[in-house]
Amino acid sequence: MRARWDGLLGLFILYISPYNFFAVDSSNSMSIPDELREVVYLGSFPITVEIAMCLFIATRVFFELLYNPKTFQGKISGTLLLLWVAAFFPVGIGMYFGYLDGLPNWSRGIRWLMISGSYFYGFILLKSISIADDRCLRVTFIPLTLAILCLISIHIFWSHLVFLNIALGVAVGCYFIADKNISKKLFGLGVLILFFNFIYTSSLAMYGIYFVALFYIVLVEFFGNYRSTKWLLVLSVFLAPILTALVLWLGFLQGDITQLLYAPLDANFYDRAYSKVLFDRYPFWSSAWSQIISSNFFIGHAGVPLLIDIPGLPSEWIMGSHNSILEILKVSGLFAGALILWIYFTALINLIAVILYHPSCFLRYFGAALLAIGEVGMFVGDFPVDMTVGFWIWTLASLCYGMYLKCLNNPRVAL
Repeated sequence: MRARWDGLLGLFILYISPYNFFAVDSSNSMSIPDELREVVYLGSFPITVEIAMCLFIATRVFFELLYNPKTFQGKISGTLLLLWVAAFFPVGIGMYFGYLDGLPNWSRGIRWLMISGSYFYGFILLKSISIADDRCLRVTFIPLTLAILCLISIHIFWSHLVFLNIALGVAVGCYFIADKNISKKLFGLGVLILFFNFIYTSSLAMYGIYFVALFYIVLVEFFGNYRSTKWLLVLSVFLAPILTALVLWLGFLQGDITQLLYAPLDANFYDRAYSKVLFDRYPFWSSAWSQIISSNFFIGHAGVPLLIDIPGLPSEWIMGSHNSILEILKVSGLFAGALILWIYFTALINLIAVILYHPSCFLRYFGAALLAIGEVGMFVGDFPVDMTVGFWIWTLASLCYGMYLKCLNNPRVAL
């Protein structure tokens, strides 16, 4: 069961599924050919690239724990690893009950638990990378980021991978701007402008990812030596749960929402943010919170739809609560959910060390991009923990942190 970084390129290409490519028909609407909709099933379980990767990650981490546990020493808490293994028992029970009840998304809890193992899988990949080699990330993700930018710019591709691509696009643009060569500086500026042009009229989540990533890179480059910068970054990691609690409280004070009110795209940032959070997101968050507090400590509501009482929306919403923290606790139960969040917040905290102290300019910017998508995405969506994007965020986060630890052990290495 080999795990090598040079397989990331091929895996990323597999993730770019035909489902995500669109053909423009005569009415100028997006359509997907029926022949591309076929999915292989194992019993009633759909086997896609993402699900196959989930199963592989969990199996590979179990294998490493049994036969080579030293891989994780000094990188991740042994207690956290053991609790992650133990969490499969209650989450598996929740999945079984969800399957018996015929609930939609009955396997979401177990899938998200397996995806959280991506953070451990990154340390396994690290074994195939030389001491100070960030080249694997540069040669893989710079061309991929630019290629996907071209595809989404001509409106023939869409996937949750676009959220990751925006964050990495900021890192790539700033990396070229930091070069002494004027041509590369102009190229990097052009990349930033192209990505901004794409997100300008897109979702608020993309807007947030772009500017938070850019802010972190500027902050670290110009104020990285200040102690206050470190504590500001640490505080930012916990903004998602703090803001989630604040929105739930404000929504409770506001009372029940009976209709959705959307701010137009040309509205100012405050109006768009207020509309997005308190009208577009709060009804789903409130329903998820109600399920969380009524759930068993060990067994979550795997596959149970959210109950929504708003005209124009289904009364049973199966697409998730659009908040990673709430959705993890809802589908996995409080025990496994808290454990998964422990893994993710550990990953985000460790990224701060990478972006503050790693000598590689590219790795610092790359880490800042991952920190931005992790923080913003967990607050306004569930894509940082889904099968499409989650694997990449957390595997790359542990790769970056592992490279930082290797650099500490070999301080004479120059990147």
